[in-house]
Amino acid sequence: MRTAIATLALAAACTLGVNEARAAVTEYAVSEQQPSGENDRAREDFNALVGELRRLDRNIGRTGAKAMEEAREQGGEAKGETVAELLSLRDRRDRVFARLLVLSTRHGWAIPDVDPDEESARPRREVESPFDPIQQTLRSRVRAEALQIASDIPLPIISVPPALRAAR
Repeated sequence: MRTAIATLALAAACTLGVNEARAAVTEYAVSEQQPSGENDRAREDFNALVGELRRLDRNIGRTGAKAMEEAREQGGEAKGETVAELLSLRDRRDRVFARLLVLSTRHGWAIPDVDPDEESARPRREVESPFDPIQQTLRSRVRAEALQIASDIPLPIISVPPALRAAR
């Protein structure tokens, strides 16, 4: 039990923070002894939380894409309402994930892979940075300088033995 509590505390502290970690560990320790009839209810709660986590991931993807489009249209900054909505969704997702960790640790259930939808997480148009031309210019100049330095260095001439030449 100590190992489970330590694992839960570490995961919650990394994901949320100290206060939420304490609450999760306290909840786990208090509810360690559950009647067998509540196991079905806990499984229903677990499945509902997994569904909620998937829904939140989709909404985060959509809101993030919306914020990126607003930023592109408004010169680099999204609306405050959209940013606030995105942060609120991320906080809600962290709380739901912490509850899933508690239930998973308590009952030994694996948390299924929850990945955001590919379409909703990806912006509708390809985002181009205003610094791309500068980066390309710098890369080409660095590449040219590297080739110049490499051509100035005298390399030794090594003869290839006839046996190796025949092997090729």
